[in-house]
Amino acid sequence: MIALMSCAVTKDYERAVSTNSITAYENYLTEFPNSKYRIDVNSRLQKLYDEQAWKLAISSNTIYGFKNYLTKYPDGKHVVDARKNIEKIERQNEIDNAWNRAKKENSIEGYQAFINLYPSSSNVYDAKSKIRNLQEENAWELAKDYNSIDSYSEYLKKYPGGKYSSTANSKIEKIREEKIILPIWNETIRKNTYQAYRDFISKYPSSSYAYDAQNEMEKIERRDWDKACRTNTIKSYKDYILKYPYGEYVETADKKIIDLEVDNIFKGDYGQLPPMSKSSYGYSSQSLTNSIDIYNNTEYTLTIRYSGVESKKIVLSPQKRTTISLKNGNYRIAASVNASNVRNYAGTENLTGGDYNSEYYIQTQTFRTWGY
Repeated sequence: MIALMSCAVTKDYERAVSTNSITAYENYLTEFPNSKYRIDVNSRLQKLYDEQAWKLAISSNTIYGFKNYLTKYPDGKHVVDARKNIEKIERQNEIDNAWNRAKKENSIEGYQAFINLYPSSSNVYDAKSKIRNLQEENAWELAKDYNSIDSYSEYLKKYPGGKYSSTANSKIEKIREEKIILPIWNETIRKNTYQAYRDFISKYPSSSYAYDAQNEMEKIERRDWDKACRTNTIKSYKDYILKYPYGEYVETADKKIIDLEVDNIFKGDYGQLPPMSKSSYGYSSQSLTNSIDIYNNTEYTLTIRYSGVESKKIVLSPQKRTTISLKNGNYRIAASVNASNVRNYAGTENLTGGDYNSEYYIQTQTFRTWGY
């Protein structure tokens, strides 16, 4: 029986060791409290208790958790690490408290003091960022206090892409307008001429007065155009074009000049132009337009004017040819050359779509005449 008991103690011991758990060792000691292996089992059990307490302390990661470990296992395996972790947490708490105080104070000096005390802290980057923000705020407040072009320019020099850069540029423009541009604008209004407003826009295109200047230019141009229409002479329309070469009514003025030139020819002594020769007829979309081939078979410069739905003026050198396009409709046509002894010729055409040929020539008989 004693032999059997000794064999069971050994086998259960070996089984507990292979399991190596607190429960296995505790069960073994309960069953064999006086075993020859009890000292070894107790030693193994204490190590497992130590590891269990350490894992609990690590999971809590608090000063209390690590101090509780030290209290229970003052000679434990992880005493050094527990003390280091306590120091680390205390240090972090100290840093966190200092950072919270710095944020509450929110001053350049407070953040700089924090950086000096804790240069390796993870909050240093934020501290430097907050310092830069406060420095910019101070620079902006200083710029506003002086409220001058120089003060806002100084801010922009330091912070070209700063929080208030857009506002600073607006302030500069406003001051420039009030101190520099406004007197010039008032003088421009006093002059109240198209050229004065145009010069103002050329010099100050971004000014808030540029829009008003443009409106005034349009008003003046409209008045001059209305005056040209009331006068309704070739000279009045040419004067308008000369003054406003890129004006809104230039195309209309060109047409009116041609129409009036044709009127003058029809009012004077002129020969009758025969109808143009139609070489083909237009179809579908082409029927809305007319292609006219013109040949100047004279020794002079030829000028041909078409007055109707649209008006065109063609000048051809001797023995030259050109092709023009005209919309369908009724036209008055006038032809003249740069020779005083050759009379003008004029006639009418109803263009209905297609291709036309016109050859102009001069025929000398008892008197000088010509046709096409």
